[in-house]
Amino acid sequence: MYFLRACTITLLMLLALPTVASTSPQPPLRFATLNYPPFIYEEDHRAKGLVADIVCEAFNRLQQPIVIEFFPVPRGLLLVNHGEVDGYFTLKKTPARENKLLYTHRPLIRQTFVLFVRRESPLQYSGSIEELAQYRIGIVSKTSYGPLFDNAVNDKKLQQIEEARNFTINFKKLLAGRVDMVINSRDVGMALLNQLQQQDKVRILQPAVETVNSYLAFTRQRDFQSLADNFDNVLQQMIADGTVENIKHRYPAEVSIGY
Repeated sequence: MYFLRACTITLLMLLALPTVASTSPQPPLRFATLNYPPFIYEEDHRAKGLVADIVCEAFNRLQQPIVIEFFPVPRGLLLVNHGEVDGYFTLKKTPARENKLLYTHRPLIRQTFVLFVRRESPLQYSGSIEELAQYRIGIVSKTSYGPLFDNAVNDKKLQQIEEARNFTINFKKLLAGRVDMVINSRDVGMALLNQLQQQDKVRILQPAVETVNSYLAFTRQRDFQSLADNFDNVLQQMIADGTVENIKHRYPAEVSIGY
């Protein structure tokens, strides 16, 4: 099951905008995403969050209506790979994904990934990924955590990997002692723990594992090269004219998108 959430841009709004007489309103594009607070989440039947607001504003400037639909990560990736939706955000680049998807050049977010453990856990991390081999590590299915961690898993340096369907389930497994640690974006992990009211029962190991960019990506089942280029240009304009900074001010100051 999924939820269909309209972005702030609508076809009726576009009709009110000044346009060239020969230009017809564009049909809406469908974008898959995931519940990823504080960057992307559903509230009052709409996609909200710092990154969701940036995406909506960019397509508003492009006069391209969109709808945003929430899916578990594996389902969303399957839909965009097969062209059943037009795009997906946010998504890290991997060689396998780049073969199937057209990524924008400018990242939507730059995230720091860290290891979460239970407050009473004696576990430490010195920065060497190999030292984690003895621990049960919780991840979300079909999710990339950056090349350092992903390669360690693919090369079998980390074999005690426990997959969950979503990020909330992952943290519940940690709290229940079913995994020793969870890797996640620092901001997303803290937001989910606050939702669970369990933030005092978990701590973050230092140093961070890696800082990684995530992007908006289009399906390659249709030609979106021009739109991807235009999205990059508009996002750069939004950064330059202060729009992105204004959107940041809607959210807590400690939440960072890395630019």
